[in-house]
Amino acid sequence: KVRQTEWQVYLDDLNGRSLQMFGGLSWNADYVDPHNFLDTLFHSESSMNHSAYQNTDLDLMLEKARVEQVPAVRLDLYKQAEMTILEDAPIIPLWFPLEGGFLVKPRIQGYFVPPMPMQILRHIWIQQ
Repeated sequence: KVRQTEWQVYLDDLNGRSLQMFGGLSWNADYVDPHNFLDTLFHSESSMNHSAYQNTDLDLMLEKARVEQVPAVRLDLYKQAEMTILEDAPIIPLWFPLEGGFLVKPRIQGYFVPPMPMQILRHIWIQQ
Protein backbone atom coordinates (compact mmCIF):
# COMPACT_ATOMS: atom_id res chain seq x y z
CA LYS A 1 0.00 0.00 0.00
CA VAL A 2 1.34 3.42 -0.95
CA ARG A 3 0.56 6.16 1.52
CA GLN A 4 1.29 9.85 1.61
CA THR A 5 3.03 11.19 4.70
CA GLU A 6 4.06 14.50 6.13
CA TRP A 7 7.42 15.72 4.83
CA GLN A 8 9.18 15.46 8.21
CA VAL A 9 7.82 11.94 8.77
CA TYR A 10 9.13 10.96 5.32
CA LEU A 11 12.57 12.43 6.08
CA ASP A 12 12.69 10.68 9.46
CA ASP A 13 11.75 7.35 7.84
CA LEU A 14 14.26 7.95 5.05
CA ASN A 15 17.11 8.76 7.42
CA GLY A 16 16.10 5.88 9.69
CA ARG A 17 16.21 3.56 6.67
CA SER A 18 12.74 2.25 7.42
CA LEU A 19 11.14 2.83 4.02
CA GLN A 20 10.02 -0.11 1.90
CA MET A 21 9.97 2.09 -1.18
CA PHE A 22 12.06 5.18 -1.86
CA GLY A 23 11.02 7.75 -4.44
CA GLY A 24 14.24 9.72 -4.57
CA LEU A 25 15.13 13.28 -3.72
CA SER A 26 16.25 14.57 -7.14
CA TRP A 27 19.86 13.88 -6.23
CA ASN A 28 22.52 14.28 -8.88
CA ALA A 29 26.18 13.37 -8.63
CA ASP A 30 28.65 16.19 -8.11
CA TYR A 31 31.15 14.94 -10.68
CA VAL A 32 31.39 12.27 -13.37
CA ASP A 33 33.11 9.40 -11.63
CA PRO A 34 31.90 5.94 -10.55
CA HIS A 35 32.87 6.75 -6.95
CA ASN A 36 30.33 9.56 -6.82
CA PHE A 37 27.55 7.18 -7.82
CA LEU A 38 28.37 3.70 -6.52
CA ASP A 39 30.11 4.60 -3.26
CA THR A 40 27.62 7.34 -2.43
CA LEU A 41 24.49 5.30 -3.09
CA PHE A 42 25.51 1.74 -2.18
CA HIS A 43 28.31 1.62 0.41
CA SER A 44 26.70 0.35 3.60
CA GLU A 45 28.06 3.26 5.67
CA SER A 46 27.00 6.03 3.27
CA SER A 47 24.34 8.41 4.57
CA MET A 48 22.92 8.47 1.01
CA ASN A 49 22.38 4.69 0.98
CA HIS A 50 18.63 5.06 1.43
CA SER A 51 17.99 1.48 0.30
CA ALA A 52 19.81 0.25 3.45
CA TYR A 53 21.73 -2.13 1.17
CA GLN A 54 24.58 -3.94 2.90
CA ASN A 55 27.16 -6.12 1.21
CA THR A 56 30.58 -6.55 2.84
CA ASP A 57 32.22 -7.68 -0.41
CA LEU A 58 30.90 -4.62 -2.22
CA ASP A 59 32.09 -2.33 0.57
CA LEU A 60 35.61 -3.80 0.25
CA MET A 61 35.59 -3.34 -3.55
CA LEU A 62 34.49 0.28 -3.21
CA GLU A 63 37.07 0.97 -0.50
CA LYS A 64 39.85 -0.48 -2.68
CA ALA A 65 38.65 1.52 -5.69
CA ARG A 66 38.71 4.76 -3.64
CA VAL A 67 42.48 4.57 -3.25
CA GLU A 68 43.53 2.66 -6.38
CA GLN A 69 46.09 4.64 -8.39
CA VAL A 70 46.12 2.53 -11.58
CA PRO A 71 43.16 3.70 -13.73
CA ALA A 72 42.56 0.31 -15.40
CA VAL A 73 42.55 -1.53 -12.06
CA ARG A 74 40.30 1.13 -10.52
CA LEU A 75 37.86 0.86 -13.43
CA ASP A 76 37.82 -2.94 -13.12
CA LEU A 77 36.96 -2.67 -9.41
CA TYR A 78 34.06 -0.37 -10.24
CA LYS A 79 32.87 -2.73 -12.98
CA GLN A 80 32.88 -5.59 -10.47
CA ALA A 81 31.04 -3.41 -7.96
CA GLU A 82 28.44 -2.47 -10.55
CA MET A 83 27.85 -6.13 -11.45
CA THR A 84 27.45 -7.00 -7.76
CA ILE A 85 24.86 -4.24 -7.35
CA LEU A 86 22.99 -5.32 -10.48
CA GLU A 87 22.93 -8.96 -9.34
CA ASP A 88 21.77 -8.09 -5.82
CA ALA A 89 19.21 -5.54 -7.10
CA PRO A 90 18.95 -3.44 -3.92
CA ILE A 91 16.96 -0.92 -5.94
CA ILE A 92 14.58 -1.27 -8.85
CA PRO A 93 14.28 1.99 -10.79
CA LEU A 94 10.67 2.49 -11.79
CA TRP A 95 11.37 5.50 -13.99
CA PHE A 96 14.28 7.54 -15.23
CA PRO A 97 13.83 11.20 -16.13
CA LEU A 98 14.97 12.01 -19.62
CA GLU A 99 16.17 15.50 -20.28
CA GLY A 100 14.85 15.16 -23.80
CA GLY A 101 16.50 16.23 -26.99
CA PHE A 102 18.07 19.54 -27.77
CA LEU A 103 17.22 21.70 -30.74
CA VAL A 104 20.11 23.94 -31.69
CA LYS A 105 20.05 26.35 -34.60
CA PRO A 106 22.82 25.70 -37.15
CA ARG A 107 24.44 29.08 -36.47
CA ILE A 108 24.98 28.18 -32.80
CA GLN A 109 28.49 26.75 -32.60
CA GLY A 110 30.39 24.98 -29.85
CA TYR A 111 27.33 23.49 -28.15
CA PHE A 112 27.59 19.98 -26.78
CA VAL A 113 25.47 17.85 -24.47
CA PRO A 114 27.51 17.34 -21.30
CA PRO A 115 27.52 13.99 -19.46
CA MET A 116 25.93 15.62 -16.40
CA PRO A 117 22.69 17.63 -16.56
CA MET A 118 24.47 20.96 -16.29
CA GLN A 119 24.80 23.23 -19.28
CA ILE A 120 28.25 24.62 -19.96
CA LEU A 121 27.72 27.77 -21.99
CA ARG A 122 31.22 29.26 -22.08
CA HIS A 123 32.11 27.39 -25.31
CA ILE A 124 29.06 28.54 -27.27
CA TRP A 125 29.23 31.24 -29.93
CA ILE A 126 26.93 32.47 -32.68
CA GLN A 127 28.14 32.26 -36.24
CA GLN A 128 27.30 35.45 -38.17
